Amino acid sequence: MPIKDAGKKDVRQNERRQVRNLRKKRELHDLIQDFDNAIKDEKFAEAEQMLPTIQKKLDKASNSFLKRGRAQRKVSRLNKRLNTAKASA
Repeated sequence: MPIKDAGKKDVRQNERRQVRNLRKKRELHDLIQDFDNAIKDEKFAEAEQMLPTIQKKLDKASNSFLKRGRAQRKVSRLNKRLNTAKASA
């Protein structure tokens, strides 16, 4: 436990940031799950509409809690997943 006031403030800030980041991660996870379910149900038009939103959220996340390369790789793999599903259907 920190002794100085600045240290205590850092702890409070870290707790708030952790809650915010977990909320954003959960939102991203839910969007990607909806995207996968749309592909599984062969609703490709719906999945194509969701993809720019997911890409935007991943790009924003790469500025804060997600590494840039990981976000780019995720977008690439989602695009690939959609294209292969459309080609096989």
